[in-house]
Amino acid sequence: MPESTKLKILVNTVKKEANKDKAIDLLADMIYQSTTSLSQDIDKLTKALFGNGNPEHSLITRLAQVEKKLNGIMATLGAIGMFTLIYFLTRLFKLI
Repeated sequence: MPESTKLKILVNTVKKEANKDKAIDLLADMIYQSTTSLSQDIDKLTKALFGNGNPEHSLITRLAQVEKKLNGIMATLGAIGMFTLIYFLTRLFKLI
């Protein structure tokens, strides 16, 4: 069952609860569960972003590597494009 559905059920249960002390206990449990869930999600994201203690496996490092490779590819494509342009210009001038 999704977290949002569980939360809605808990909120409705709290609203229907006649005993205020029990309603407060339910709210405290709900806040604790939400906080724990958020904390776990933050831990997972932090490990993914920063490499779980190994910076070489972080998303940031991997993105930098992709950027470096793309820069190399773009430089190669630029050189090929320049060569092609020069080739066609020389062929054009030979025709004139």
